[in-house]
Amino acid sequence: MTAPRKPMLGALTGLRFLAAAQVVLFHSIGPRLDRLSPPLAGLLGAGYTGVSLFFVLSGFVLAYNYLSPGQGGTTRIGDFLAARVARIYPVYLIGVLLALPGFAGKLLRTHGPGDAFLAGSPVVVSALTLTQSWIPAYACRVNCPGWSLSVEAFFYLAFPLLGVFLATRAKTRLVPIILSCWLLAMTAAATYLALDPDGLVVITPTSEGFWLNALKYNPVVRLPEFVIGMSLGLLFLRQADAVGRRPGLVALAAFGLVGVVLAESGRVPYPIMNGGLLLGPFALLILALASGKGLLAGILGSRPAILLGEASYALYILHGPIHSILRHIVPATGPLALESTGFLILYLIVSVVMAILVLKLVEVPARGALRRAWATWQAGRRGRTPHGAEENVPVVS
Repeated sequence: MTAPRKPMLGALTGLRFLAAAQVVLFHSIGPRLDRLSPPLAGLLGAGYTGVSLFFVLSGFVLAYNYLSPGQGGTTRIGDFLAARVARIYPVYLIGVLLALPGFAGKLLRTHGPGDAFLAGSPVVVSALTLTQSWIPAYACRVNCPGWSLSVEAFFYLAFPLLGVFLATRAKTRLVPIILSCWLLAMTAAATYLALDPDGLVVITPTSEGFWLNALKYNPVVRLPEFVIGMSLGLLFLRQADAVGRRPGLVALAAFGLVGVVLAESGRVPYPIMNGGLLLGPFALLILALASGKGLLAGILGSRPAILLGEASYALYILHGPIHSILRHIVPATGPLALESTGFLILYLIVSVVMAILVLKLVEVPARGALRRAWATWQAGRRGRTPHGAEENVPVVS
């Protein structure tokens, strides 16, 4: 039997869209940052921090949906992992397939067909198997946002074991775990800055280096963010008013603090911003919004925001290929030229509309079909009628 359905945390679904939009704007406006005012450039130029927010949200919602405080970890691990594959892989695969022509074209410009095949095959295999984040040089080669799904795949594998440990921790132990993970993430970033093992001297979001890429993409390095989310989810289950009696004010304060830090991000070393400076404010924001109370929770929990939040995964995975396709369609000159504001507006509108269509026409049907297939296969193995094909669907992958 499936676990009783817990109330949907609508505001966190809406928050997903803000995280995805942050990443999309970072990728699309990055080349134009020097034209913007410093606060706006800082706000948009640190859009990569949206990935950290995704990781914390993922841990929170999976713990909320699958764990029970004091009762150990999740049961039926096979069902859990099958549900995760059904949740992320169909849209992820579309993103990889759409990105392959561009990846192949880059290789063919510098290699002959045979050499291009030999050089590209391992990269493509790593992308298809969600292992690219373990190899720094491969992490961002095929549809760059996919690296975070490679990290998520590791989180899913670790979740049952982490759940056994965290679900039995008392409420008073969860806060130190959260703070320790935040400190661990910041220590990794500070150590990189102090040692500068890649010899980069000046480090920006576009900098490349073996150890910098490991710091950005390696699943083990990013694990503290997920553990923070899981611990927050269990803390919320143990005490829904963990942030106090006025969660609406806490949410607004945390949201404002995030905005101020992002606006001033140009003054903060990139590894520190990317390495978890905002994990504390993110934690407060998530805990406060989970209550569903207050102005911000009301806005993010509205029906339009929830729809956008549900489509945010497709938006996040597909915005790169959509940009590449539009580049080859729009005129080279005129109001929709590549570097124009018109092109940016068109791109954002098309990306959101396509994400909603993919959600409705591909993501939800494929997820249901894969779950039913898994339930049928499991029932066949056990010799009984399938049940539980439709699980309590988390609002975050």
